[in-house]
Amino acid sequence: FFIHTNSSNYFLYKYEEGKKKETEEAVSNMILQDHPKDEVEFTYMDDVYQEFFKSENALLKILTVTTIVCIIISISGVYSMVTLICARRRKEIAIRKVNGAGFRTILYSLLYEYVVLLGIASIISFSIGYIIMSGWIEYYIKQTDINWWIYLLIFLGILFIVSVTVFSQVWKAANTNPAKVLKSE
Repeated sequence: FFIHTNSSNYFLYKYEEGKKKETEEAVSNMILQDHPKDEVEFTYMDDVYQEFFKSENALLKILTVTTIVCIIISISGVYSMVTLICARRRKEIAIRKVNGAGFRTILYSLLYEYVVLLGIASIISFSIGYIIMSGWIEYYIKQTDINWWIYLLIFLGILFIVSVTVFSQVWKAANTNPAKVLKSE
């Protein structure tokens, strides 16, 4: 359709996917037939939207860097906590090993504690995150869904990190000689 203002004329049109150049040429030819002295300039809504979302894109970059730093800190925190608990429980692990407990039994007993803690933390944090994100998304005209699989993917990623860390620390503690551990304590 056609919009007329005092200083210039604007045409708004929609083109089919893949026919952008052809549509530009056709619109340009139509305008130049009626107004040969005028200059034809195209502005795209995608560019206008990008201009509007500059601050959102900057915020996204800041949040991405902050998220990566938080994940690294969290991973090192989980690793440190598991290492500390295994060091404190070396005597218990040694006694279990002497009494016939296998690697799997020791691993499951320590891993179970972390899975329970992870489950409780996930329920609390995912609920709070969903409430905050739902409120934030309501301010936008174009909205996206908050899919459940994102939370599952996050949970499985954290579970993997915790499992690998616990496995490595229990492996290290279970493969030490229990007699040396019991003598030193």
